Amino acid sequence: MFNHRIKHPTIVFEDFGDKYGYVNITHSKRYKGSKNIQLPVNPEKGNLTKAYILPYPSKDKKKSFTSEKKPMTIGSKNRYWINKVKNRPYK
Repeated sequence: MFNHRIKHPTIVFEDFGDKYGYVNITHSKRYKGSKNIQLPVNPEKGNLTKAYILPYPSKDKKKSFTSEKKPMTIGSKNRYWINKVKNRPYK
């Protein structure tokens, strides 16, 4: 899904009624002073640039999200890192 408030693609993994729990996908190595986690494979098909996820999950209102227009797949190599982040406390 795409979060229009932060203008980044996201991986949504939890539904809280009026909010989603998600992890941001970005191309930046750092975000607000913390190092992002590099994914082994870019989830966007055909994109060979490095992709990162933020080191903590976030929550946002459902109305901030829409369907992703670019085809994305998580893959088994990335799933380990996403599961590791989604088990951390929310920010």
